[in-house]
Amino acid sequence: MVVVVVVVVVVVEVVVVIVVVVVVAEVAVAVVVVGVIDTEPVVVVVQGGVIEVVVVVEVVVVIVIVVALIVIIVDTLYYFFTVRVAIIIPVTQQRSAEFYNKFAIRNLKLNTQKNLV
Repeated sequence: MVVVVVVVVVVVEVVVVIVVVVVVAEVAVAVVVVGVIDTEPVVVVVQGGVIEVVVVVEVVVVIVIVVALIVIIVDTLYYFFTVRVAIIIPVTQQRSAEFYNKFAIRNLKLNTQKNLV
């Protein structure tokens, strides 16, 4: 049950990372090919007056996506070092202890049989 939880967490993280990478790639293509991000001022005419508006919306979107990537990477590392250490290692230790106990019991039986003979 515990291992299933860890697998589900890892799969969800991987899917989220893939989706974000695809979004970042699409934005990069839009920037390079179409030239969506343009920091040159856009001239807007309002009641005869000219107002310069700098297009920074796309830049903000890219910054948000980069921040999201960083958060996901940190989140993944957090799960790797906490959930993995907290769940998988104790399970492994428990299994190794059971494994050791089987051999100890077997050796004890062998020693007992040798002593009887």
